[in-house]
Amino acid sequence: MITIDNILQIADSAMTTNQTAMNTISENVANVNTPFYNSENPVITENPAVVGSPYTYGTGVNVSQIQRTTNDFVQSEVNNETTNNSYYTTLYQGLGQIQNLFNDQSGSGFSSQISTFFNDFQNIADNPSNTAQRTAILSDANSLTGSINNAYTTIMNTMAGTNTSIKGEVQQVNSLTSQIASLNRQITYALNSGSSTSANANELQDEQSQAINSLSQIVNISYYTGGNGQTNISIGGASLVNGISSYNLSTQVDPSNSAALDIMWNGPDASSQSITNSVTGGSLGAYVNLEQVQGPSYIR
Repeated sequence: MITIDNILQIADSAMTTNQTAMNTISENVANVNTPFYNSENPVITENPAVVGSPYTYGTGVNVSQIQRTTNDFVQSEVNNETTNNSYYTTLYQGLGQIQNLFNDQSGSGFSSQISTFFNDFQNIADNPSNTAQRTAILSDANSLTGSINNAYTTIMNTMAGTNTSIKGEVQQVNSLTSQIASLNRQITYALNSGSSTSANANELQDEQSQAINSLSQIVNISYYTGGNGQTNISIGGASLVNGISSYNLSTQVDPSNSAALDIMWNGPDASSQSITNSVTGGSLGAYVNLEQVQGPSYIR
């Protein structure tokens, strides 16, 4: 039969459960402006009843888990748009450096200098004996040649700077994939250790979401999260994160273009392959485009 002690235990479970629920709500309020924080909901369940004769009575209530509220579709769309925004922002900045060389809208670029140069030929044709016109065409030819040489040098320097940026971005990718693989291990452990660690798993998953978003800012990725809480990530079929393992990227000189870099994927068993053609998004994709497509198009 139920006793006073049973009644007090039920009351205690109710107070403890409601205190946990209030703490969870307070955590949500405190982190309302925290990036990548996902709100948490306490899952309240009834304690198992005591079945006896002639009475069956309850034993109170408990919080079975702290559930993380998230929308995988929305987060995926955010990451995709982060990739696109980073790509076009970086590309715009790189092309802006090259565009400044021409200054055609200000009237001091190549268009104006070329027009002046060919006008000089017309002036000489009209007045071949005019020494001043001959001097002018030599001066304008030197000016145009100097501008072309300066543009060439600046574009080559820009491409060299792009190489440095590519190397830096590759290092960032390796750091993030290593972090995500480590978080996979921690998340699986937390989820398998019982309800007492579920809140810790939520925090780890928030941290992982932020790391994946940072990675998507650098490069276009595909990813999915399995039932064990582990997120696997790839680029064009090349695995960057597989469970608790991560695979690094590296760079090497492009065999067909010594001024450009190939982005290499270093897989298991010392395997290696170029994935440059698969890198089409994020800041890294923009640098590859600038180095291999946009930059060379100005100097061919």
